[in-house]
Amino acid sequence: MRSVYRKNCADTDAADRDFFHCGEVAVVEDGCGRYLQAAETPLARFGYRFRLTPKRPHLLRVRYPDNRRRFMMIGDGTSYDASCAVVTGHRWEISNSMQQLEQLFWPRFGDFSLCFMTWGQDEAAAVESFEVFELEEKELALPEPVEEGGRDFGVQYEDPCGTQASEGAQNFAEWMEHVFTYLRHTGQNTLVYPLCWYHGPWFPNDREAAQVFSITVADDRRQYIAWSDAPADWPAELLARCDREKIGFMGEFTLLRLDSLMRKMNIDQRAIEAGAPTFNNMLCNNMVQSGTMDWTVVYHSANYPEMLKSDDPFNTAAPRRMAFGEKSRIDGCPVGPMFNVLHPEVQRAVLEFFRETCRRYRRFRSFRGISVTMWAPTILWFGSLKSGYDDYTAGLFERETGIAVPVEPLDPERFRKRSEFLLGEHRETWIRWRCEKIAAFLLKIRDAMIAERPDLTLSLTMWNEPFVPAVCDVNTPGCQFGSRESCDRLYRNGGIDLALLAGERNIEVMFQTDGGNRDRTPSNRTKETEYFHMFRDFDYLDDSVWEKMAELDNCGVYIFNAWHEAWGRHLWFPAEEGDRNCFRYNQVYGGKADGMFRINSSYEPDGFWWDSQLRIAPAFPPGRQYMEHFAHALASGDALKITAGGLFLDKVHRTEFREFARVYRRLPGRKFETVGGSTDPVAVRQLTVNGETFVYCVNREPYEAAVRLAFDREPEGVCLTDDKPFHGGEIRLGAYELAAFKLAGNKVTAFRCEIAPETVEMLRQRLERALALPALPPETAKTLRQLFREGRYSRLRHCLGSYAVAKASEK
Repeated sequence: MRSVYRKNCADTDAADRDFFHCGEVAVVEDGCGRYLQAAETPLARFGYRFRLTPKRPHLLRVRYPDNRRRFMMIGDGTSYDASCAVVTGHRWEISNSMQQLEQLFWPRFGDFSLCFMTWGQDEAAAVESFEVFELEEKELALPEPVEEGGRDFGVQYEDPCGTQASEGAQNFAEWMEHVFTYLRHTGQNTLVYPLCWYHGPWFPNDREAAQVFSITVADDRRQYIAWSDAPADWPAELLARCDREKIGFMGEFTLLRLDSLMRKMNIDQRAIEAGAPTFNNMLCNNMVQSGTMDWTVVYHSANYPEMLKSDDPFNTAAPRRMAFGEKSRIDGCPVGPMFNVLHPEVQRAVLEFFRETCRRYRRFRSFRGISVTMWAPTILWFGSLKSGYDDYTAGLFERETGIAVPVEPLDPERFRKRSEFLLGEHRETWIRWRCEKIAAFLLKIRDAMIAERPDLTLSLTMWNEPFVPAVCDVNTPGCQFGSRESCDRLYRNGGIDLALLAGERNIEVMFQTDGGNRDRTPSNRTKETEYFHMFRDFDYLDDSVWEKMAELDNCGVYIFNAWHEAWGRHLWFPAEEGDRNCFRYNQVYGGKADGMFRINSSYEPDGFWWDSQLRIAPAFPPGRQYMEHFAHALASGDALKITAGGLFLDKVHRTEFREFARVYRRLPGRKFETVGGSTDPVAVRQLTVNGETFVYCVNREPYEAAVRLAFDREPEGVCLTDDKPFHGGEIRLGAYELAAFKLAGNKVTAFRCEIAPETVEMLRQRLERALALPALPPETAKTLRQLFREGRYSRLRHCLGSYAVAKASEK
């Protein structure tokens, strides 16, 4: 690779025309080093301007101080091409040293800018230096193919709309080229990408009306949305490429609406109260679910004309009319599924859509099935106990259980009264019956899929990040670990009991953990403790979920790199007459666009060179800390599949991904047997296949662990890490490291894990500081002492960083 630009930021000349800053900047020199620091206020930033070769792969190397709590966004300011963010402190130990971030990216601009921005209040961005290298294409090759073992490791998207604004791509072909280059380079073998998004399918099919759109960032930095109601069959092109690359593909369904149901729905409250039929959900407060009540309502082409005329395009409140008459922002109406999953008409439409999708793409060997994102408004369940009190469902419940619901058939308040009765005297029966009915329907979907091809899989991603805020009073003491119900219980309230899916073939369950955050908050620029603990505490301490995962034969983890976004004053508006970009970029997903219009977010002038701006990025902790999600998924749940992603590729952890893929993908895709009585802080598991025993050891902690294994006889085998002979001895595992080997006919009988005395002493000191807090709850103190005594150092570390301890520290 060739260095093309380097900047020692502390030596920056503030008068240089290729430098800008918003808010005061200061050169700081301390024990960590000498660096340039932005102001402490959110969105304060500084940046540099220099030349790069567009479309060529580049490597950005940034050195920054890890000496206090910081939250720094990095990006080119206009596109998603180089977007990432760094967090230090908070839950992660301060190293008091310079850390280094490396990110692969493809710039779309020759006249390039790089910005460093403060995101959190009092969490100033700071940089010692950065350097940009241009890479040769051959440097992105994988040195040698990864030997297959059966486990899947790959990229999963939630949001597809930035395809032509990320990875340096301005069309679908460029995006595919860079995505597959990255998958090969990092040794990943799985791609999960949306085929159905907020308003239905993004591909042509015979069952449901389709539409597609994508944000495009042009060479002159103007931003556009290109859209089509008659999309090209781009999944066929993508799948053909997956076939050639030997990448498994799962089509993702964010299944909130289908055109056929939207056109026939009845949301007339008075008519329904008078007895008119509806397959929309009826709520416990007697309302009809007249919309999903979230941000997704706007993304339909029928809404675009009004949005283009508005100074506030995302204001969906009345009198604005949404497509099909859907309502939004109605007081008292929660975020939830519009349609009743148990109604025959809803089930018919859903089954036909799944069947049609599998029929269309079954010819591609890379097509593995369909993954459904289980959000609060997903129409494969009720989402919560607030939904499901309509006439059809109540009648079905009475017939199948023999329990009479004592409410008059045409009582205008009957939906509320049913909920009061069912959630009172028969709560558990009601929950169990709903879960059984939904499980039966999920198996019908599975059966429809395997009728098209026997190896296809129905995957359910149990998605906490958008789900929990919709059903809980988030960012309050009551939503923290130990106060609110476990995620497993929330799923069951919504209608999915994971235990009912255990042992079912061609069914996969993915648990979502939060990978791109300190925690998910509305702006992530607040300082309140309640905003920074809910997701991470549950990710690592909610044992009921991990216990369910251990019971499932086919399960995995999706690490969601949720992004932080600042939209400023965001507008959609028509392109100027004669705008040449509308001719050059008049395509979406490889097909001709039906229309294009401009978008932009404007902010107070701050000296930045370009008016066209996007400020979006996932946030990652320093060094290997991000890999904790992967280590925990293996240690706690023996995950057979691990995916990560969100809006665009995570190109920060390419080295870690390559290292992990080499070992993880060589493990058989079946559940292993746990060795010993504890997986904390190290888990050891084994599985014998055809006379060979596969063993893996994973360290779920940020410090080194030494593992010594005992065998039934003298071991002889090979290390899957480096293919060198294995004859036993001590295995030293670094931070979040996975090691594995294959034995010839013998097994592990026990193991011993040792942690360095200085590490144990560090944990003991942290424990003593926590126990000295006057406001620490006695039960928490008791738990902390017990964990230390038992040597459960991983859980101890997470409890010491939990909301309970953090809140006690404030008092």
